[in-house]
Amino acid sequence: MSKNPPQGQGWRESRTWQMLPALILLLFLIIFVVLSLRSGLNQMDRNRTLRGENLDLWRQLQTARQEQQEQREEHEAWATVRKARIPFEDIGVLSVGGNAVGCPMNTYVLIRTDKGVGAVIFTEQEDSGVGEPPASRAKYRWFYRAERSGQFTDPGTESGVAEVFEKYRLRKEPDGKLLYEDEGGQLQVRCGPIVLEWSASNWLYLPEHEPCELAIVRTSEIREVDIHDPSLIWCGRKAPAPKAP
Repeated sequence: MSKNPPQGQGWRESRTWQMLPALILLLFLIIFVVLSLRSGLNQMDRNRTLRGENLDLWRQLQTARQEQQEQREEHEAWATVRKARIPFEDIGVLSVGGNAVGCPMNTYVLIRTDKGVGAVIFTEQEDSGVGEPPASRAKYRWFYRAERSGQFTDPGTESGVAEVFEKYRLRKEPDGKLLYEDEGGQLQVRCGPIVLEWSASNWLYLPEHEPCELAIVRTSEIREVDIHDPSLIWCGRKAPAPKAP
């Protein structure tokens, strides 16, 4: 009875070469699994990051919507005019900001208060340069009547010419912050006893504790201003805010 010859070194090398493709395939499979797991983990991290970013974006949108809603409510609560921009054929638009009115150049603005009625027209304007302390200025002509009857061309009308301007200086806070503070600017438009706060770009601010309304007139000639024109659009607070105790 014949016996198989003993397996020698050559036989073992042959088996090794036969198993090599399987070993290589197994190695590639292990690498593929590792890379897949890593890719999956990375995707999970990206998804978590994306969800976090989406959540932050959603919160920002909610905050922006809340701010818009608050501004809308404030506008409706304080301004008699419901539209933020009222079209005019000759002067473009009248900007209403809840408690302020942006006044166009060379166009009369009527002011109606318990102290009487006034008219103001801004005739010159100069804005500060970019990067400089605010230094805007404007010249205006004013008219005032203690009685609401009559017109500004009638006897008893007071008038004058004046100027408003900004004058600020840069001040450094202890924490290092830089702030502008007023250094003797003229920030009030005076029309007889009527006084309104002014800011750059000719914004006039409605008083907080007394009735006051503003209207834009489509003319630069005082003789054409009609105090009693029914087509005027008067802008003002609905009611004076309560005085602080």
